[in-house]
Amino acid sequence: MIWKDQRLSNTFAETIWVPTIDFLNAENNQHTNVDQDCKITIKRLGNPLPDDIENFKEARIYKGSENYIRISRKYTITFRCHFNFFYFPFNTDFCNMEFRINKNTKNYVSLEKYGNAVHYVGKDQLTEYHVGGMYTERLTSEEPYSGLVTVIMMEHLYATQLVTIFVPTTLINLISFATFCFKWFDFQNRIIVSLTALLVLSTLFGQIAEHLPLEYHHHYPSPNHTPGSPPLPRRVNSAKEPPHPYKWAMLINRWGCLVTSGLYGIFFLAFWAIALSQKVSEKAKKIVDLENMTMMGYPN
Repeated sequence: MIWKDQRLSNTFAETIWVPTIDFLNAENNQHTNVDQDCKITIKRLGNPLPDDIENFKEARIYKGSENYIRISRKYTITFRCHFNFFYFPFNTDFCNMEFRINKNTKNYVSLEKYGNAVHYVGKDQLTEYHVGGMYTERLTSEEPYSGLVTVIMMEHLYATQLVTIFVPTTLINLISFATFCFKWFDFQNRIIVSLTALLVLSTLFGQIAEHLPLEYHHHYPSPNHTPGSPPLPRRVNSAKEPPHPYKWAMLINRWGCLVTSGLYGIFFLAFWAIALSQKVSEKAKKIVDLENMTMMGYPN
């Protein structure tokens, strides 16, 4: 942090004014401190004043209005960030770090960014997210204080979720759907395959729920199946061709196959269309690349 103080002279070195910056969305309401961990230096840009023979010490004196005061300190701060998991696992979220001047209104003190304002030196590829980019802009607030906000784009990595969630559940659904291809009277094999798939899905869901965000812990009630035996064929003495004894069973089986496949196809297309459209729209956004920005001079 750097600033100018036109009132400063060498006689006020012990009572130097240091601005205080609040970290608005940090935990425990933290702010900048001036303690033994701080390092205060002067960035000399102007020329020194002429020598004063009345001064008994040999020293170079600079004007406070022409030179910057620079304070450095290392902070370890946890900022709060709200994620939107509607498009999970294809969600792209933006986390903010908000900084605002404390006590002094913007009529007297203005917080401005210097050069790139922020520089990220860590790895771009994290465990579950990819740091897509970051930029700093003016903080808009109803309070009469000046501030800045640094926006960080976090892209969720979806390869793990595809392999561990979507691919297994899709295969199990296809196996369950294959029971419609069994003979309509082969009730025992159909129910065994269906129950086995249901048990596997329940076990898989229990394992996945431990690693998913809290918003996705939902309860899906399973339908109640009423077992029953097919009706026995009736003997008729009429010369007319009798109706098939399992006509309704075959009709329900056919319509169940069509309705289930239709609903599954609609859900499959809608889900992936929405997810991929959000992914494409986020890619289209222009994020300021801090690596391509050149360092600017000191602000006036």
